[in-house]
Amino acid sequence: MESRLRQENFFIFAEGNYVTGVGDDAAAYSCFFAFDLSGDLKPGVHMCCASRRDWYPPFSWYASDFVEWLADALVRNCHYEFTGDL
Repeated sequence: MESRLRQENFFIFAEGNYVTGVGDDAAAYSCFFAFDLSGDLKPGVHMCCASRRDWYPPFSWYASDFVEWLADALVRNCHYEFTGDL
């Protein structure tokens, strides 16, 4: 995913990896938090969550700045739900 992120001009500063379920029902996903380096998108923190079924989802705006993102991460205990198809 790293080369694709460079092409899209994002700087990833945080990644969370999660596993849901157990045994044969286990599924994994990762959430990435990044800044847009192109200057074309809304300033702030952008997020995407990827799974094996969708490893290249688009980033979407998440927070106005790092401090807002960090405060949210602490409240959530760094846990982000994946709403896509695992």
